[in-house]
Parts: sequence; structure tokens; C-alpha cells
Amino acid sequence: MDDGATRKITIGTLGVVALAAALVTAGSSEARETRTDELATPSSTSGTEGSGAVMSAADLESALDARRTAEQEQAADRRADAEARAAAARAAEEAEAAEARARAEAEAAAKAEAKAKAEAEREARLAEITLGEQGEHVARMQERLRQLGYQVTSADGVYGGETWQAVVAFQKVAGLGRDGVVGPATQKALDNGVVPVSRYGGTGIEVDLGRQVLLVVENGTVTRTFNASSGNGESYEALGAQYVANTPSGSYTVYRQVDGMRESSLDLGSLYRPKYFTGGIAVHGSPSIPAYPASHGCIRVSNTAMDWIWSWGAAIGTPVHVY
Repeated sequence: MDDGATRKITIGTLGVVALAAALVTAGSSEARETRTDELATPSSTSGTEGSGAVMSAADLESALDARRTAEQEQAADRRADAEARAAAARAAEEAEAAEARARAEAEAAAKAEAKAKAEAEREARLAEITLGEQGEHVARMQERLRQLGYQVTSADGVYGGETWQAVVAFQKVAGLGRDGVVGPATQKALDNGVVPVSRYGGTGIEVDLGRQVLLVVENGTVTRTFNASSGNGESYEALGAQYVANTPSGSYTVYRQVDGMRESSLDLGSLYRPKYFTGGIAVHGSPSIPAYPASHGCIRVSNTAMDWIWSWGAAIGTPVHVY
């Protein structure tokens, strides 16, 4: 063995030898005290029992190993505890970060949805055609109404009163809201070419009370469709008598007509170019044709529509079917 190795062994055991020497010294002192006691007090035991307090080098090494093992275990426990706390802290941070990301993603999704909804509403508004608008898009819509037989005199690109009447008549036939606004639903129905069908065939006039439209029929085909307003079913008083604003259903014929303005015999207002088909009930022009029943019993159409009906004919004897 070389000198370096010898020095390492010597240095490594110095602590053990020193500790052993201290214990031997303590043991010797105890032995001397015991021997003195034994001299003072006779005993049957041998004086060599005091030597049992001396710890051998092997026992000392074993005790030191046990101490080192205990310290190592304590250090390992401290490291494990520290690692567990660090892992818990990391997990909490990750959970908080994940929650923050989820909140941010939810907020971003909500903002995106709101933006998409606003954009869709804006596009829908831009796609709507309303009363008073002008332009090529209005002219295209007017031309389509003309193709389908809804009364528009000319596709002039101006959304005026006559075009409004045609749009409302179309919406009634298509079963849409009767607001005169050409939105996506109305445009789709226009593209699909929704038209009414004659119930009676032949040639004449049909009034559909349910949909509030007047149809001009030639040889079983509807050639013109007009917005109309019939009796509202309400009670009213005229010249001291009570009446109900009812439009009777049935099949009639035109039996009287006045080519001009006529005042109602019940003081109910003026009738433009009326064509009577039963009693005092007539198809006549009026400046007010709402999208719902509003008359005292007659069939109101616009003055422009009444002019067209006169130009078409509807002479005395023309069938008028009301249903």
C-alpha cells in the first residue's frame, strides 16, 4: 500500500480512535469509581464487571453508521417533501393558467360570435329593399314581380307605392310577413317564382279573402294579382243604422259599374270606378289599401289596380268568385 492510501486510512479512522479513546477514558473513570466503591463495600461480584462499559470499535462504527443512515433518511424525507410542495405549486400554477386560457378562449369565442351576428344583421339590412329606395336592384326586383304577374307598371328602379302594393300582394301569396320589405325570405320566394292558382278556372275575377288578394283569371290562368282589403268584420253605424263590415262569400257577376268617382250611399266615403257584384258590395279603387281587412265590406284595390281592371275589361256579366 502506498503512502497516500495509508494517509487516507489513518485520517478516516482518527475520528473513530479519538471517540474510542474518550469512551475508554470515561470507562476507566467509571471502573476506578466502581473499584473504590467495591473496596468500601464488600461485594460478591468480581471487579472485572466495570470493564463492560467500554464500547468496542466495531460497536462504535455501527452506531456511527446508524446515525449516518438516520441523517440520510431525514435528508431524503426533506427532499421528498420539498419536491412534493414544488409539484403541488406547479400543478396549481398550471391549473390557474389553464383556467385563464379557458376564460380567454371563451371570451374570444363570445366576441367572435357577437361579431359574426352583427355582420350577418348588417348584411341582412343591406340586402333588404324598402319603400323609397332607388337603383338597379329595385328595377330587377320590379321586373321579377312583373314576370310573375304582380302589378308593376314599369321597372323604373324606384320603390314607390305601386311597387309596395305588388310586394305585399306577393308576400300574401307566399305566406310571408306582409311588411313590404324585400328581405332574404321574400327574395328567395321571388327567385322560386311563387304565384297563385285559380280555384274556379275560366275567365273572371277571384277574391281570396284568406290571403286578401284579388286575382284576374284568363282561361284558367292567373294573369294579374293585386293586393286587396275586404270587410274587417266589425260593427259600425251609418245613417242611424247598425251594420257589420262583412264581405259575403259566393259566386257573383258584375251587374253595375261607374266609370268615375261615386260617393257611398251610406256616407262611408268615395269609391273609385266601382264594379258592383252583389247589393252595395263592389270592387273599387281606394287610396288606402292596408295589408289586412279594413273596408266596410267592399273589395278595395289601389286606384292604379282599378284602372288596370277597367282596361282589362270586367264588363257587366263578368264572373266574380269570393272565397
